[in-house]
Amino acid sequence: MELLYDAEVRSLDAQVGRLDRAIREMGIEGETLLVLFSDHGEEFFEHGYLGHGGTLHQQGLHVPVILKRRGKLKSGKRIPGVAGLIDLGPTLVELAGIPSKFETNSSSSLAEVALNDQPRENVRPVVSERFLAKDACAQQQQSRPSTMCVPMEVAIRDGEHSFIYDQSTGVARLYNVLSDPREQRDIASTSKKKVDGYRRKVATLPKLDDNGQPPTENPPEIPSELEENLRALGYIE
Repeated sequence: MELLYDAEVRSLDAQVGRLDRAIREMGIEGETLLVLFSDHGEEFFEHGYLGHGGTLHQQGLHVPVILKRRGKLKSGKRIPGVAGLIDLGPTLVELAGIPSKFETNSSSSLAEVALNDQPRENVRPVVSERFLAKDACAQQQQSRPSTMCVPMEVAIRDGEHSFIYDQSTGVARLYNVLSDPREQRDIASTSKKKVDGYRRKVATLPKLDDNGQPPTENPPEIPSELEENLRALGYIE
């Protein structure tokens, strides 16, 4: 299975190479921002699961983000610290020179760090959540009408640790991703103070309403074209 996955990655790499060559041959390399990223990783039974979406371990969450623009971005540069896909939107908008209010309290642009040699400041931990499947959520609310369909698990990843908390059982796991990047050694039992600190961070995350969505007094309007696209992709009904 892993060999098949490696073959798929190699095939994609070849296609990205074709795209890169075409951009150079067209003479638009200096005005084209090439972006390569993924929405999720893949697990191969490192934690008893095959696929993605079944756990919040780094095999399923850690993805590449590669940016290329001739004359603008330095070749081979790596941005230190953690970042989430939520940061990709404001980063690309700023790199494209488009005025935007994309940045929020939960996201930040990495454009300045990518363009210059300045260090990153105020690096936020990355928060990930895993919910029950939609049908399972509906069954849960039918059997216990007073409950909300809250995240089953929450993960917090910072520069040193990956914390995974199961809210349905209260079980917490902690991994030092610097010395244990594959998350094979749970150190929660020997790191009580760190675990308590992460638990407090989980408690400060936004609460959800009865539909499992963050409550808001003034929900933003979705443009009709965007709403149609999201519905066609199955993200909304």
